[in-house]
Amino acid sequence: SVVKKYFNGFQNPTALVVMFFFFLAAEIFRDLTAFWTTTWTSESKGPNYNYLGIYALLSTFQVMCILGDQLTFAVCSIVAARIFHSKMLKAILRAPMSFFHSTPLGRILNRFTKDTLDIDQAIGFQTALFIQTLLMLLGTIFIISYNTPSTFIVALPVLFLFFKTYIFYQNTSREIKRLDAITRSPLYAYFSQSLNGLSSIRAYRSGKRLCNEYSDKIDVNMRMDLAQFSSQQWLTVRLSSMGALCVLASCLSCVVFRDTLAGDVAGLNLSFALAVTGILNYCVRTGSLAENSFNAIERVQHYHKIKAEAPLIIEHERPKPDWPNNG
Repeated sequence: SVVKKYFNGFQNPTALVVMFFFFLAAEIFRDLTAFWTTTWTSESKGPNYNYLGIYALLSTFQVMCILGDQLTFAVCSIVAARIFHSKMLKAILRAPMSFFHSTPLGRILNRFTKDTLDIDQAIGFQTALFIQTLLMLLGTIFIISYNTPSTFIVALPVLFLFFKTYIFYQNTSREIKRLDAITRSPLYAYFSQSLNGLSSIRAYRSGKRLCNEYSDKIDVNMRMDLAQFSSQQWLTVRLSSMGALCVLASCLSCVVFRDTLAGDVAGLNLSFALAVTGILNYCVRTGSLAENSFNAIERVQHYHKIKAEAPLIIEHERPKPDWPNNG
């Protein structure tokens, strides 16, 4: 639902269709460029500018599609970020005093700083990278399976393991991100309160004690970074193993079908298989960062639902147009 609300913030369904068209077209031109390079290698015995011209044309189309999807996504994400920020600001300005008495100042500052920064920059950038990398992963597996269909027998279990590993890792990473936000809010509140009470701190000579307490709060927040780093290393080991399985399957297929498989096709298969490990790692990391960044939208939307004070203008309480008519 959070992702749906974010895309609804684009305010233009046509832009979504155009954006995904650019994403898909960029991957198609990437695959066509790879196939054309294989054809060029197998058929051309010398310099041939026709092959070079078509290769340059396909590459140009790919670059233009990438530029188009990035520009479209950037503009749409800015529009959505502006809407989320405006609604939150309007809700805070109209919030009753009871809200400020019960809500720590650091939590409000965290919404307008870190969470707003994630919505402005991280979500759009990471989501675009995730879509692009996911299509690249599917395109790579398609090319390998198309050239050597037997590799698809290994690719299916690898995709299943990839999905299960991503879900397991993402559940952990999401909670770590949420704990990181929870432990960061006291830092803002503590620092702000220390600045407001600076004269009292100096009068009671409590600077050293407050510094120690602030350091303890920083240590608690840093534990979340260490936990995140450990989970990333856990993920790297498993994704590298999956990539190694794809490389092994591709190599075995090239050896088994060496009599019917052309050398240029075998080279294309091996080069794409070697890239699977990096694509898997990048796909999971960008997807995880994008999904974790959506927590910022969830927290900001919570502030959209703050019960507002009475409206600025109450129609049945408004004075008459000729007021004051006496005095």
